[in-house]
Amino acid sequence: MKRRMTAVLALAALLIIGCAKKEQTEVFYDKESAEFAFFTALADSIPELTPTKKVALVSSDDFEVSNYDIMPFLYRAVQGDLEQMMAVPMQEVRNFLQEIAIQEGERKLLMAAAESKGISLEAADLDAEMAEIFESYGGKEAFLQMVSQQGFDEAFVREDVRKSLIVERYLEENIFTFAEISDEELDAMLGEDATATVRHILLLTQGKNAVEKEAIRKKMEGILKEAKSGSDFGELAKKYSEDPGSSENGGLYEKFSKGRMVKAFEDASFELPIGSISDIVETSYGYHIIKIEDRQKEERDRDELRKDLRSERSKERNMEQYQDHLLELKDKLHFKVNI
Repeated sequence: MKRRMTAVLALAALLIIGCAKKEQTEVFYDKESAEFAFFTALADSIPELTPTKKVALVSSDDFEVSNYDIMPFLYRAVQGDLEQMMAVPMQEVRNFLQEIAIQEGERKLLMAAAESKGISLEAADLDAEMAEIFESYGGKEAFLQMVSQQGFDEAFVREDVRKSLIVERYLEENIFTFAEISDEELDAMLGEDATATVRHILLLTQGKNAVEKEAIRKKMEGILKEAKSGSDFGELAKKYSEDPGSSENGGLYEKFSKGRMVKAFEDASFELPIGSISDIVETSYGYHIIKIEDRQKEERDRDELRKDLRSERSKERNMEQYQDHLLELKDKLHFKVNI
C-alpha cells in the first residue's frame, strides 16, 4: 500500500508543478464537505494542511505558494481516500508538500523571468508537444484516462506543458551554454563501431570466498571448452548462465553502446573479432564468456550525431547553470521555504 501511495503522490507532483489554479484567499471547503473532514484529520499531524487557515508554504517578494494551492491536488491525487493517506508516514506527506511547494515557487520564478524577456509559445508548438505526449502513452484517449483518474483534465495538463516549454525556451536562450564538438572528433566517431551485439554466459562470484571462486572458474573453463568446440552458444547460455537479464534469451545483449557495460565486458565486446568467443573475462559480477555476434557503425548522420553529443555533454553543465540561476533569482526575490 505504501508503494502505491508513493507512486500516486509522484504522479500528482508531475501534474501539479506550475498548474496551480486561481489564488484562494478564503477557506475553500465547506465545513460539511468530505474535503474538509479529510484535511481536518490530516491537520492533526500536519498543521499546514488545516482547511481553515491559509499558510504560505513558500514566500517571496512577488508571490507565495500556499497550502490552499496544493491541497486540492493532494485530495485528488489520493481520490479522497483518508484511510490510504493515513497509511503513508506523515513525514512523507510533509516532504511531498515541501517538494511541490518549492517546485511551484521555482516555476513561478522562472516564468516571471521568461515573461520579462518576452518569451512566448505558439499554439502550434504546444499542439505538437501534446501530440508527442499522447503518443508516448499509447494515444490521447489512454493518456486522458490516466490523468482523469487523478482528477485532472486535458486543459489542466496542457497549461502545465505550456509553462514547461516557456521555461525550457527561456533557459536555452538565456542561461544554458552548449559543448562544441570538433569535426575531427566526429570523423573518428563516424569511423568507429558505435554498438555491439553479443551473447554471454555468466557465473556469479559476488559474495564468494577464494576457494568458491576457484571452483566456479573451473566450471567456467569446462563451459568454455564446450563453447569453443562448436556447441550452440545460445543453448549453453540458457543452460549455464546465471545472468537473470539474458539467460532465457540465450545470453543476448543487442546493440549496446560504449559506456553501458562494465569495462572488461565492454573491451571484449568492442575489440574481439566478430564471430569469436572470448576467454574467461572477470568483472565485479563474476566470470563471463562472451561471443561477439555483430558490431554496428554509427547510424546517425553527421548533423544528428553532433546535436546528440552536444546535448549529452551539456547536461551536467546545464544543471549547474540552472541551479546557479535559481539561486540568483531566489536571492533577488527573498525566496523562503516555510514548511
